[in-house]
Amino acid sequence: MSGGPLDNTREFHRLWATVLLGLGAACSFIGSVVFAFFTAVGGGVWEEWALDQHGVTTQATVEGSTMTDVDSRYRRHWHDLTVTFVDAAGVSHRATMSRPGTVAPGSTLTIDYDPQQPQRIRRHGKSITLFGYFTLIPLAVALLGLPLLVLGALQWRRQRAAA
Repeated sequence: MSGGPLDNTREFHRLWATVLLGLGAACSFIGSVVFAFFTAVGGGVWEEWALDQHGVTTQATVEGSTMTDVDSRYRRHWHDLTVTFVDAAGVSHRATMSRPGTVAPGSTLTIDYDPQQPQRIRRHGKSITLFGYFTLIPLAVALLGLPLLVLGALQWRRQRAAA
């Protein structure tokens, strides 16, 4: 006998399991791919964390500027600036950072540097990565998709066992 209330309930649960499984898989996959892309293109968010946690602010002198890219959408030129600065221990360091626009050699910039890795620098108050903490949004989507994926798989398994 088909078409009864029990069959409708089973169909609903089977459909619900499929929706959970598909949504969880899509969120996990797409979130992971976008997070990996943002990290590969824009740099790892751990760079931000390192400078936010133990970055030191100091003055740096620009030694040179090399144009590396042109952003045609905003008509900006990106430059790699080579700067020198002295850390808290009095040791001189040389590092490179990218930024839109150029700065004349001999100019002074305020930077944040990581005492544990002095080559990790950024302009004070700016982001070291292209996307900053925005990179965490696709990671959150991927992580939120995992419980949906697990719930869908469990529901699907329960439905198969009941059939």
